[in-house]
Amino acid sequence: RFRPGWDEYLIQQLKSCPSKKPILTTYPIGYEIGDVEDIYPEDCIRGTLLYATKFDENGILRQSARRMKDVPKAPVPTLLWASGFSFSSAKMLKECPYDPNLRSLFFGEEISMAARLWTSGWDFFAPTETVLFHLWKRTHRPSFRETRNKENAQLKAEDEKNSRDFVFELL
Repeated sequence: RFRPGWDEYLIQQLKSCPSKKPILTTYPIGYEIGDVEDIYPEDCIRGTLLYATKFDENGILRQSARRMKDVPKAPVPTLLWASGFSFSSAKMLKECPYDPNLRSLFFGEEISMAARLWTSGWDFFAPTETVLFHLWKRTHRPSFRETRNKENAQLKAEDEKNSRDFVFELL
């Protein structure tokens, strides 16, 4: 779900970033199926900022987002990148396309892409206000991880391990 005028707002935010190659990125605020109340404007006042949370059992850096205390005057520099909200020039994906070696990988894809983007000169910023909302719960439909190699759990596990190994090699 997007707030009204999201596109014009993000274009202005992108232009105000102090970088030649900016990317606006963060995790959106969640909503639930069945939410029908207007989620704008009160929930759009303060944006969210990514932060590292821990290394998981596979050694992959995990990240999350929290609401900013205030509404900053300009987009906030951040060290991390989120695949669920990444707004920039199409040049970003031309220079750093998604890595085809990361088959069946969910956790690890964002830190890998962040490293590839950053080493290619891209800078990350959180927008000052919330512009979209995400349905975080996955109970209403299967994810790609649940459908990929559904018949062959061993192949799925091998794909994930090979992808993680590739990320560790890259980093």
